[in-house]
Amino acid sequence: MASPIRRWFNSLSALAVLATGAYSIYWLFERLLRQLNTMTTDNGRAVVTAAAAVTASVVTVVVGKVWEQKVKLREELHQRKQPVYEAQIHLLLSVMSASRAGQESPSEAQIFQAFREFTEKRNVST
Repeated sequence: MASPIRRWFNSLSALAVLATGAYSIYWLFERLLRQLNTMTTDNGRAVVTAAAAVTASVVTVVVGKVWEQKVKLREELHQRKQPVYEAQIHLLLSVMSASRAGQESPSEAQIFQAFREFTEKRNVST
């Protein structure tokens, strides 16, 4: 376990990095705005338009990739869980229809064991 001084130092270091990053971003935007104010109107408009187009393109691509990844992960998770749920439904239907079909239904111990396995497989594949 880290000592209190070490944790305090780590927290202070993280705060210093965040403050430096925030100040750098502020400085960058301040310089950018100062530069835009000294440009002629047409050049300023062109720079702002180009920056907006680049920003919109980057945001669109990033959001699209994140959404694509989420859909892919959701589909993979569905494919892994589907056999578990199918086996679970098969067991439930066999228990419910065993008495009607004149078959022997699974014992209580077998049912508990099956549900334990289903729960384990379902939680592991999450």
